[in-house]
Amino acid sequence: MKAKIKLFRPDIKGIKRALNRHVKEAAELNAEMIRRSILRGKDVVTGGNFSHIKNSTRFIRDWKRDVGMISEPVIPGDKPLLDTGKLYSSIRVLRGGNPGTYEIVMNDYGEHHLESRTVASSKSPPGLPEKFNLVGKTVPRRRFFGTPKAFLRSGEYKELLIKLDEDIQKALKTKPITIS
Repeated sequence: MKAKIKLFRPDIKGIKRALNRHVKEAAELNAEMIRRSILRGKDVVTGGNFSHIKNSTRFIRDWKRDVGMISEPVIPGDKPLLDTGKLYSSIRVLRGGNPGTYEIVMNDYGEHHLESRTVASSKSPPGLPEKFNLVGKTVPRRRFFGTPKAFLRSGEYKELLIKLDEDIQKALKTKPITIS
């Protein structure tokens, strides 16, 4: 005699895969929000506007183009953090040191803008007018790197949660087993 019995046998590997995929997708979403912060010129956490760039920054950007220091395409406009696009394109998601973890990384240049600081020394370009002397000047904080306060309430993250729920429900389905 054969009997079909429904046993609760969750797919543990399927649940682990779903959770790992969710963490990775959430990190990628956060990285995209960081990139958007740079494009929009807004604080990633609070949504406030970045301080505008100063005339000295405009002058230095123009000077770098004139002397050939910048060879890659220049992104038009005067937005902070967005001249050559190197910082923007350096933001990426990497697998973390522990299983199921991911890190959002950027080039070192970006770290200098996360906190306000005073310029201690500067290799000013030749011909920089004295009024643009950078030593002793304060560089404003531009918080573009972080997790927005509303991240977990965002529609994009809610879509990820729905997908996670569907994947876990699929992994929890019972499977009939035939016993003879």
